[in-house]
Amino acid sequence: MYENKLWIFDNIISVDDQEHIKNEFFNKNFPWFFISDITNNSNSNQKRPAFQHTLIKDSANNSEYCEWLLPIVKNSEDKIKFKSERVEHGRAFLQLPLNIEKEDCDEPHVDLNYKHLVVLYYVVTSDGETIIYNEQNKNNNDKYTIKKSIKPKQGRVVIFDGRYYHTANQPSNDLRCVINYNLI
Repeated sequence: MYENKLWIFDNIISVDDQEHIKNEFFNKNFPWFFISDITNNSNSNQKRPAFQHTLIKDSANNSEYCEWLLPIVKNSEDKIKFKSERVEHGRAFLQLPLNIEKEDCDEPHVDLNYKHLVVLYYVVTSDGETIIYNEQNKNNNDKYTIKKSIKPKQGRVVIFDGRYYHTANQPSNDLRCVINYNLI
C-alpha cells in the first residue's frame, strides 16, 4: 500500500492545534532531554547535539503529551487512506543552530530495520531540510541519490516508506523541531 511512496501535506492539523503544539514544546517546562548525537549512529563521529522527548516507545505511551498529538497520525493516515496496526515509536526532536562551516547532512539512516511508515511533522518553520534518498538497501560503496528535499514548514507532514534512507541538514539559523512517528 505505501511501498515506495512519499506524500507531503501542509496543515495536517488546524492552525490552532499547530500553535498549541508549538507553545507547549517551547514552554520552559516541557521535558526535553539532551542527546549528544542526534545521528544516533555508532559509526558516526558527527556529534550533533539535540534534545529529544519520547512520546511512544515500543508501542506504549511514554509521555503525558502523547494523546493530544495523535491527531497528527490519524489525519495523516486518513489523507493516504491507510490504517496502521500500531504506532511503534513517537519522538520529538529539537535541534539548535550549529556553527558548521559547510552544509553537511546528518548520517543517512532508517528508523527501523523492518517495514514501516514514517510520519514526520514539522512543529515550526525553519531551515534544516529533510532529505529522503532513493536508496532502501545500502552497501558501503553505494552513493546516496536524493529523491526529495523538504523544507520544514509549520503544520507540514511528510509521510514515506520507512525503508528509504533519510536524513536532515543541521539548522544554521533557526530552531528545527519535528515529531517523528513510526507506524506498523
